[in-house]
Amino acid sequence: PAHECWVLGVGMSLESEERKNGFFYEEVVTDDLYLKMELKSIGFNGESKFQRLQVIESGPFGKTLVIDDHTQSSALDEHTYHESLVHPAMLAHGSPKTVFIGG
Repeated sequence: PAHECWVLGVGMSLESEERKNGFFYEEVVTDDLYLKMELKSIGFNGESKFQRLQVIESGPFGKTLVIDDHTQSSALDEHTYHESLVHPAMLAHGSPKTVFIGG
């Protein structure tokens, strides 16, 4: 597939000495852009008839939600994602008293 992610560890696709010392999470974002980061733990790994869901803990991003092999949100940058959802709705209303934004 064009887009996939995988976990590398000891004895798996060893291309450098760095990989022999730990586990890594890699994600193919586009054909010419890959993300690779230290994988500290896998908190959840499951699949339903609708999607594959993983919660991982990475070195640089902390807890990270991965759906269908694509990173969705992480502890480090979740504020950026959520603010981009909240602010347009708040500004469009003008004087909100209570707000519900479902996603």
